[in-house]
Amino acid sequence: MSGFILGTVQLGTDYGINNIQGKPSLEKAFSILKTASVILFYISILFCILKI
Repeated sequence: MSGFILGTVQLGTDYGINNIQGKPSLEKAFSILKTASVILFYISILFCILKI
């Protein structure tokens, strides 16, 4: 899919107002990335440092 953007912050944290299941397991996170055919992604260190 051309132009698809996947937000990755929810793959490693309990982030998001609608996130009722919490952080996915490592296996589930890799499954999501594989299904979306993700080969490259950008992460921000600020999500790990800042308390929002």
